[in-house]
Amino acid sequence: MKFEKNRYLLIMKELSDRNVAVTSEELARKAMVSVRTIKSDISYLNSITENDGSAKIVSIKAKGYILKALDDDRYKKLCSDINIQYTLFQSRSIERTNRELYILQSLLSEKYVKLETICDTLFLSRSAIAEDISWTKNFLFSYNLKMISIPGKGLHVEGLEQDLRSVMVEVFCSQYHDIELLYPVERFSKYFYDDRQIYEDIRHALLKALRESKVSVRDLDSKKLATHLCLIKSRSAAGKHPELPKAMIKELKSSYEYKLATEIINLPIIKEYVGKINEGEILNFARLIIVNRDIDLHSTNDLETLSTDLIIQNQKIYAEIVEELKKGTGGKLFTMDLFRFFSGDLESLQMGLYLKHRYGSTSKQRIVTYNEGVENQVSPLSLELSRLMIRKTEERFGEKICGVENKSYAAAFDYLIDHVDYSYKKLRLATTSTDGKIIAELMREDLNRHYRDYIETNDIFELYEMRKIEFDDYDAVVISWGSLYLTYPLPFIRYDYPHTDKNRQDNMFKELFLRGYSRKRLEEIKQIVNCYENVEIKDYVSFIQALSFKYGDDDANQKNIFEETMMRAEILSYYYNNSGISLLFFDYAATGKEFIDVYRTDKPLYWNHFMEINYVVTVSLNPALPTQDLKLTDRMLQILVRDRFIVGQLYKDKNTVIDKMFCEEMEENFIK
Repeated sequence: MKFEKNRYLLIMKELSDRNVAVTSEELARKAMVSVRTIKSDISYLNSITENDGSAKIVSIKAKGYILKALDDDRYKKLCSDINIQYTLFQSRSIERTNRELYILQSLLSEKYVKLETICDTLFLSRSAIAEDISWTKNFLFSYNLKMISIPGKGLHVEGLEQDLRSVMVEVFCSQYHDIELLYPVERFSKYFYDDRQIYEDIRHALLKALRESKVSVRDLDSKKLATHLCLIKSRSAAGKHPELPKAMIKELKSSYEYKLATEIINLPIIKEYVGKINEGEILNFARLIIVNRDIDLHSTNDLETLSTDLIIQNQKIYAEIVEELKKGTGGKLFTMDLFRFFSGDLESLQMGLYLKHRYGSTSKQRIVTYNEGVENQVSPLSLELSRLMIRKTEERFGEKICGVENKSYAAAFDYLIDHVDYSYKKLRLATTSTDGKIIAELMREDLNRHYRDYIETNDIFELYEMRKIEFDDYDAVVISWGSLYLTYPLPFIRYDYPHTDKNRQDNMFKELFLRGYSRKRLEEIKQIVNCYENVEIKDYVSFIQALSFKYGDDDANQKNIFEETMMRAEILSYYYNNSGISLLFFDYAATGKEFIDVYRTDKPLYWNHFMEINYVVTVSLNPALPTQDLKLTDRMLQILVRDRFIVGQLYKDKNTVIDKMFCEEMEENFIK
């Protein structure tokens, strides 16, 4: 099923994911449109799904809409199509991405392409596609390619053959996500193969060779490597060959990957398809294996096949970056013993970047990855630490870094932060029962069995005995069921056995064990949260400029804040697609203070021209913040950016909302 608008895709995604009815109000809130628009969209989508015999959107009075299968096989395919396209397009405009892919594939299929031809196919004017042409030019530039205009002939792409092949493989999107583009360029796919089965056979042969080798690559990269192999035939037949620097050729010939590339290209099925090729093709494929390697420096295979000199050079760069990161946002994380446990993983990720930088380029923009939308899954701090690490790596490489590696860093940092333990003061309990000491003892055993990690001491008393105890020695009294008028200066918590009242046991956390978590940072967060509403904003970039002026204490800092904010946005988005919120981090060294400022805009802003922003959250955190406090702040920010309703509630009762977020995070941590 083709989706021409992101809104249609979002509606179908919500319906296909739910087993219960979803209301038009819920869909309207998700899609950021009116209920009337949703009802119109539902009617249109229902006509399409009914026509293809896959599903029907049923309206249930007073409940909402639900998706019903008409044919099981077609319904499964529909759900698969929805998930595939949602992965690719949830943070991109479907219409715009399809236009850009059409322009790119046309340019890469023909020597010259006239602008009039593009306009006619897309039914748009020159001015309407001007932005798409500009994006295309920048995309090609990231691959070291130039798009030039030849008078009387049209647009033309020029550059090295290996770079042209790389961009061709990247924009062959339907190859990896199995989607049908809105504007397919038939000639483009012919460069790779006439029959899809050829690709499948080549990839299976490639995968077998990789399994038997000492090299690992990611699944998606294996698909792209197989696509590169398919492309050799048509490009070589046209007299187009890679041109590698002499120094690189020398290094490649002594590498393990060169031997592997030779074996792969000489496999019968591949050799038969690509035909007779020159040495340059083998060298280039060896280079492609290197830049697509999935590195793990804990692995014996990787250590054996990587150059020791390259490993040492990467280690030096990595160590320098970590030392610098200790001085910035989240700096205490990098001084923990826990960080040493994860350090090898981060160094492995950087090793992959170093190989790309040395044998290819890290600046190549990606259209297809398997990690689209990770911004909505990992925490805000994880994303910011990734941006910081990538920025410092960029400075040393002297080129931009784009692609899936950025999101791998974010996932790694998220695992690291998740391992940080909150400070917890174990509780000193007095347990008593109106049914006597036997029942009190059973209660104590049950409490200790379920919550031993949260209890320091647990003593049994008869109620009358409690008159002689030191109340300062205990945090709470746990008592069995029964109504009593209790006047002791301690909180009395009613306790039922787990099998008698599940809801009651769920409340044990809030009534008893929540009090063990420190509230010091919670109170600090309340002090640094500020809410501003109806802020007049022209556009997103001018708003960033205004914030830079507000937070920077001098001209140099103001300029630095703006430039860094914009550059980090190119690494990983600040935008949270599921909530219409943008969260921006600012360096404490530039702002000189901690803050969490929330801005409600007077009119919607737009990210990537189509994603609506209703709130902008700005954050600056002290690098000296203890790791437990850092994690708490991060997790509460994560709760905040997931739901703009919660952000809106801050304007009504800030302290109550923050208390609820604290309770939610501590309960989740407690359950885990």
